[in-house]
Parts: sequence; structure tokens; C-alpha cells
Amino acid sequence: MDRDNQPGDADKDDRIRLLEYQVDQLRRELEALEARHAEAIYSAAWHFGWPVRIVERAIRKLFAGGRDDDGPGAGRAPGDAPQAEPPQPLTRDRIARRIAARAARPV
Repeated sequence: MDRDNQPGDADKDDRIRLLEYQVDQLRRELEALEARHAEAIYSAAWHFGWPVRIVERAIRKLFAGGRDDDGPGAGRAPGDAPQAEPPQPLTRDRIARRIAARAARPV
């Protein structure tokens, strides 16, 4: 009997194809989870971080006294420092749009 035409080869090939498909699905799912995890971390850091930056700036000004400050934003007047706005809170409409956009993306 020829090695390529053994009775279990077709089943073996089908099983390999199925396993490869499952690996691809799991890889895509892992990438999506990693993206969601990174988004959650950076979103939380932004929400919790912006008040901390204001406090740090106030402490830096307090301890700077009359000497020059070489920290971030040095050389600017206190009111001139650009402030980034915190992100808008998640509303139902925004969540729905994000879910719809995610569902519309090819996997």
C-alpha cells in the first residue's frame, strides 16, 4: 500500500486543518483580548492620571520658590501650561458605536 493513500490519512489531514483553524481563532481572540486589556489600562491611566499631573505641577511650583524650574513646562507662565482635557465618559451611544465598529471590522 502506498504511504500517501493509507486509510487514516484523510482523517489526519482533516484533523490537522481543524486544529490549524482553531489555533488561528485562538490567536485572533488573544489579540483582541490584548487590545482590550491595553485599552482598559491606558484609559484608566488617563482618567486617574490627569488629576495627579495637576497635583505634581502644584507641588513643583510650591518647592520651586524663586529659582528656575527645569521640569516639564519650564519657561511658561503658570496659566500658559497646556492642559489636556480628560476623555469624555462612556455613554450608551458611545459604547454602542464602539461595539458596532468592532463588529464591522474584519477579523
